[in-house]
Amino acid sequence: MDRTADLPFREKEAWITLAAMALAYGGYFWMAAAHAPENSLRFILWFAIATVARVAIQFGGRWVAATATPLDARAPADERDRRIAQRGMAAAYGTLLVAMILVAVVMPLSGSAGWEVANAALFGIVLAETVSCAVVIAGYRGAWNG
Repeated sequence: MDRTADLPFREKEAWITLAAMALAYGGYFWMAAAHAPENSLRFILWFAIATVARVAIQFGGRWVAATATPLDARAPADERDRRIAQRGMAAAYGTLLVAMILVAVVMPLSGSAGWEVANAALFGIVLAETVSCAVVIAGYRGAWNG
């Protein structure tokens, strides 16, 4: 039995985005943690590759999901969809705000510099999007009503 056919299309999109970020940026942050920053070009190249991989996975997954359920994919967002998305964005905003305060205020005062700060900022952005997707998934799973 295919349980993904039961999922609303916007929940499928959240799962696809979550998987794409975990695969692409998980690899990037693993490489960044495992290797000392010898030069900036290497990190920029790794991040560019991770971003292209995320986009490819995300759009490919969305295309597959839209092909499988074309009517659901074309349906306009209803009030529930908009409220769930709004909760996800609010949670992401709070996460991003805290992350950027840590990156912009705490890290420089603790002696961190260069790629440590840059990677922490990138991680904060990825974490915020992850939180948004998790809240959207939880919203569709019935964790919040109203």
